[in-house]
Amino acid sequence: MKYCSNCGASLSETDLFCNNCGAPCSNQSSPETPAGMMPSAQKKNPLPLILGIVCPIVVVLIIVALCLIIPNCSSGGSLFSFKEPINLDESVKHMFTEASIGDSVYFGEYNEKTIRWDVLTKEDDKLLLISHDILRQARYSGSLDHSDWPDSKIRDWMNNTFYDSAFTDEEKKIIVETKLTNSTGLYGSEEDFDTLDHVFCLSLDEVNTYYYNDYSRISSTTSGTNYFWWLRTPGNGNRMVIIVNEKGSVILDGMYLDNGYGGYRPAMWVDISALY
Repeated sequence: MKYCSNCGASLSETDLFCNNCGAPCSNQSSPETPAGMMPSAQKKNPLPLILGIVCPIVVVLIIVALCLIIPNCSSGGSLFSFKEPINLDESVKHMFTEASIGDSVYFGEYNEKTIRWDVLTKEDDKLLLISHDILRQARYSGSLDHSDWPDSKIRDWMNNTFYDSAFTDEEKKIIVETKLTNSTGLYGSEEDFDTLDHVFCLSLDEVNTYYYNDYSRISSTTSGTNYFWWLRTPGNGNRMVIIVNEKGSVILDGMYLDNGYGGYRPAMWVDISALY
């Protein structure tokens, strides 16, 4: 709007003379903005502020998601290669999760019969099992061999022939590969040595730890006849192996390793947490 420079009256844009005082107004312009007044401020764009808040939140969520994903990825696989669930019957899973020391569980198959296992101990989510029955009678090792566990024929049979035939691929997923400390026995002079085994004989120390008397150590064949069974600890001499006899007594001097009637009682650790 224009104003008269003579009297200050308001003028329209088409007025040539002031209607109030008659002064010419062709050259008049709008008055200056009064002192202390600022022109209207230009509106700010809110997008940078929004992005500044949202982007850090998105980054944090991505990091948290990766932390949750990576531990569940299968070993050596790609980022989104997750462990496959173990395909076992729900009753088997329930049996393992509810098992306590002294209970029996049924798992695997040998000679077309489901194997019965005794629970010797439970540590966190792991169970130590031993076959309730003597599953096989055979030599501990050859007649010219030494009584050391690593090179024995019984170890080879348990971790190859038996392991491969008794368990399915799904069942093998819960069997733990265990690091064993193998003593040279009461009469040995060599240092102890370690092995990695899925299935094994108990040692003298383990038998003394997990069994409380002779009666609890007695075992029989699947036909019901009591026999002695092999431990993996050498006895008195490099061709002797400590045994548990048919009455459950531990014979420290041992039995000759080429005795063909020695009982095989496989033992193993299973990981319950791997079921879920």
